[in-house]
Amino acid sequence: MRIDAKSLVYLIDGEEEFLKEEAIRKLEAELLNDETKGFNKAIFYGRDVDGANIVSQARTFPFSGSYRLIIVKDAQMLSASDKESLIAYLKNPTESTCLILVTRKADRKDRLYQAFARYGRIISFDKLYDDQINRWIAERVRNRGKKISRAASRSLRENVGSDLRSLAQAVEKVITYVGERDEITTKDIEEVVGRSIRYKIFDLTDAIGRKKVDEALRILSGLVHDGKKAPEIIGMLFWQMKRIWTAKGLLAQKVSRERLSQDLKVHNFFLKDFIAQTGKFRMDELERGFELLLKADIDTKTSGMKPGVALELLVIGLCR
Repeated sequence: MRIDAKSLVYLIDGEEEFLKEEAIRKLEAELLNDETKGFNKAIFYGRDVDGANIVSQARTFPFSGSYRLIIVKDAQMLSASDKESLIAYLKNPTESTCLILVTRKADRKDRLYQAFARYGRIISFDKLYDDQINRWIAERVRNRGKKISRAASRSLRENVGSDLRSLAQAVEKVITYVGERDEITTKDIEEVVGRSIRYKIFDLTDAIGRKKVDEALRILSGLVHDGKKAPEIIGMLFWQMKRIWTAKGLLAQKVSRERLSQDLKVHNFFLKDFIAQTGKFRMDELERGFELLLKADIDTKTSGMKPGVALELLVIGLCR
């Protein structure tokens, strides 16, 4: 989606956090220079700031530059009176300020949303479906002057998962690896990305299913030692447990192995092991697991808890 730096006010909405961050970085690169960025950029959070303060910052002229950039994250937490202050500002924005409000799921009936629709620009980054992620990978590779085969794209997804941030990092690594070659192949993916993360997550989930706390913590320690961050590990655990949830439903319907392999995107060679892992979890354990994963995700982002501690508590909780 094209970002127009000439627009003065944006509402950036949606569940794809990585795409929202990229859009903001693109605007920042077009509007600010490195020398004055520290003076002309301000970030606020909806739970901590009032509308009058935001407007005051937006009315301030830039220091030795063309624009100021004001970013308000978690804008859905602004009070009704704060939103009214912003609505008044939207009607007459300062021409040297770009104001960006960021939300996860905007209410289209909200007066502030409707004001943005009338006076500003709304950009939505909804969660991508599987086929959309494949197109996103192909486009990202194409923008770097390369091509990627469908098989290679599928291998990338199998090894990395569906988290766009992790996929983007993997794409950059592979592009660097292929050098002057035009096309990325399945062999390139296997060489650079490898199957380690997928298999280690499988092993971690398997240890959790067998309630082997010590083994699960050892595998977790290995993932952290390999440089895997908390959001990536939590995301991959959620991905694996969601597939187990889906598999249990399909198995209850007595679908064919071919249908099971296709729907779960598990190669037939690995299907036996996957089905065996599925049998180690009850539905109520999976439901509780999803709650623990959500709590761990929130704790690592908002509570100030160290990511390593949150991950260990998550694994211990999942093993109970």
